[in-house]
Amino acid sequence: MLRKSLKDFPLHQRILLILGGVFCSFFIYLCLGEIIISKFFPDFGSRLSVYAREGRLFDRGIGTAFKEHPYLPFGMIPGKYEIGNGKFISINQSGYRGPNIRTEKPKLRILVVGDSYIYGFGMDDKETLPAQLSAQLHHRFPGQEIEVINAGFHGSSPSHYDLYLRKEGFALKPDLVIVSLLADTDLSDIFFTYFRDFGPDGRAQKISDGFVSFRGRRYFNGTTTLANLPVLRYSAAWFTLLSALNLTQSEILDREISWEEGKALFERSVFAIADEAKQRKVPLQFWLMPGGLTMGRGKEKSRDYLFVKEVLDRWKLDHLDLGEAVFAKEMKDVILQFDNEFGKYADSHFNAETYQLLAKFGAYRLEPRLRKDFLMPARNLSAHR
Repeated sequence: MLRKSLKDFPLHQRILLILGGVFCSFFIYLCLGEIIISKFFPDFGSRLSVYAREGRLFDRGIGTAFKEHPYLPFGMIPGKYEIGNGKFISINQSGYRGPNIRTEKPKLRILVVGDSYIYGFGMDDKETLPAQLSAQLHHRFPGQEIEVINAGFHGSSPSHYDLYLRKEGFALKPDLVIVSLLADTDLSDIFFTYFRDFGPDGRAQKISDGFVSFRGRRYFNGTTTLANLPVLRYSAAWFTLLSALNLTQSEILDREISWEEGKALFERSVFAIADEAKQRKVPLQFWLMPGGLTMGRGKEKSRDYLFVKEVLDRWKLDHLDLGEAVFAKEMKDVILQFDNEFGKYADSHFNAETYQLLAKFGAYRLEPRLRKDFLMPARNLSAHR
């Protein structure tokens, strides 16, 4: 029997043969990919399982809640989203995490600005740092009108905070602004930032991309939908293929910014935030956040932590070092951990107990200032300090 070439078959058979070949090749790729990843990169497989099975931000729910924003890499669509394990993320009508912002300004309004550590990666609404800070302050000042607004944005850096505060944050008329500076990635995240539309003062009027963005690898809705296809949503090889096909992230990663240029951008943004707050006469305090990566290295070996601390000290900027509350603890006791079918997975974000500890520490250090400037005397809570 003579061997037939593809062109010898009728058109409908050719189409079926091509589709069959594509399907078989794809099936072989998935099988080999799963074997290779599970055998040689088990930690990678565990990480993808968290994102796919648990629905942590990269999955159904919050992964589809991102939208374009007029001046930041992304905005958030109001709604309530389940992220797994009985936990929920609530985005209010203003696009912030947490309850709706009060129409009438309360006696004390605190605006907490930061990245995913402030937003609350993997946390239920009531477990985020701003939510727990609010609970601590209400406990210390019962009956007082206190509002704590969560202005956390994933993958952001001081350049984002500066732009956000100028465009929107200060317009909320906060009595106190807390800006979290994450020693783990706030400096490195600047390397992924695209500044657009510079104003006369040389400061960006728009940031179109960042480490995460509306069109970026993590939060691209099309990728999120494909990643959640039945059966395939549990495949590390499928997730890897989707990541490779998304060219937006590779464009960001190709940028070349030196360590010195990154430090200069970081310091310029931090100083701009402090200067803007001073001109507007809005009290401001920076909170130095040592994330899981800093905990793992140790503060003496983390160049990012040491640099951020040096900037705050050199400019004599009002700040609270949250490391005082956590450095005495073991890293395994403070970071977020998951159990799944691949085993245990540890994330560099903090767990709920650590955020509660930081909220207590922050409330304790803020208490004298708030009592003096805004609120009635707090109850005696020495046992809680």
